[in-house]
Amino acid sequence: DQQILREEMGTAFERIDRRNRADNIAALQALLNQGIELVRPDAAATAQWRELAAAAREAQLRAGAVSPAMYRSLGKHLADWRAQR
Repeated sequence: DQQILREEMGTAFERIDRRNRADNIAALQALLNQGIELVRPDAAATAQWRELAAAAREAQLRAGAVSPAMYRSLGKHLADWRAQR
């Protein structure tokens, strides 16, 4: 029963993911059609954003909003996901 549930839920989530990606592409195209311009930050701005993100993560850990174990687990999953891209 658990295996069937996993398979069915996996299929459902794959379908939802595909739909979400299609919706995101359509939403981006709608913004572009309205004259919104995509801007890519330069290296300095990107570095600043990364520093701010790191500071925010550290603040969340210090505040106890996220446990160190959960943070490590999430980091591992994120690294695995990025390696597959």
